[in-house]
Parts: sequence; C-alpha cells; structure tokens
Amino acid sequence: RKARDYAELGLYISQDIGYDKGIGAGYMQVGNYFVNRNELDSAGFYYLKSLSIYKAINSIRGQIFANYTLADIQRSRGNYDSAIAIVNANIALYAEGEKGESDLGNFNLIGAEYNSLGAIYMDKGSYRLALQETLKAARFFEEIKDKVREADALKQVGDIEYALGNYQSSLSYCEQAYK
Repeated sequence: RKARDYAELGLYISQDIGYDKGIGAGYMQVGNYFVNRNELDSAGFYYLKSLSIYKAINSIRGQIFANYTLADIQRSRGNYDSAIAIVNANIALYAEGEKGESDLGNFNLIGAEYNSLGAIYMDKGSYRLALQETLKAARFFEEIKDKVREADALKQVGDIEYALGNYQSSLSYCEQAYK
C-alpha cells in the first residue's frame, strides 16, 4: 500500500503544480501498483489515463512506456491481436520519433518491442512469427551490447525452438543465454 501512496502523492503534486509530464508518470506509477497486484482492470484504467496525457503533450517516450504495459495486459488476457496492434503502434512511434523532434533523445529499446511481439506470437501458437521477431530482438540487443536483454531474447528463442520440437537448437540458445 505504501507504493500506491507514494505514486498517488506524486500524481497529486504534479496535478497541483500543473506538471503534465508528472501527471502522466503519476498515472503510470499508480498503474504499476495495480499491475504488481495483478489487478489488471485497474492497471489498464491508469495506463490509459497516462497514455492520454502523454498523447496530449506529444511525449513519444511516455506513449511507448504506457503502450508497452497495455500490450502486456492484453497479452495476459489472451487478447493477442489487440496486444500485437499495440506493439506495432509502438514500433511506429519509434519511427515517428526518428523523423523529427521528439523526447526520445538517445532512448531506443525497440528490441523490447520485437521481444514482446515474439512472446505474444509464441502464446498465440504462431511459432515461426515468434522466432522471427525474437531473433530481431536478439540481434538488436547484441548490436547495442545489452547483454541482459540479449540473454532474455536468446532464452525466448530457446523456448520457441523447444515448442517447435527443435530440442538441440533449443538447448544451444539456452546455453548462449546462460553465458
């Protein structure tokens, strides 16, 4: 409950001083509280409020963060096509952010979107698409030298290969992830 209190306090202070970016972040933090409690209806409510604020202030980075969790909520509910649409919207936001001025700066974790797509396709049973997207994620994280996220993607490739019955390949990817 203390985490929710702090999140709500941050939201209240941001509202009180008219700090829109803080309001968006505050809604997201309250949403995080509900995600951690697996209260997905409440989490979704606050994430949608956060997304609305971030759209209003044209914060691409904020939209990406809000959408990422909204997609995960849809995935956990089995709404795979909706989750895929949200992740694809995030990929489009990265492209939009690269075109002109945005608040992305050097922030680029598009590999997380590919990894998320891979997980959704895996849950959906579309293993070939899952493999394609997750390999994109692994290559992206290898390029930016993010070893932890690269390992997560390689482990997911191993899981997909296992589901496809490619046990030796699965073991090889899991060993790479372990290293």
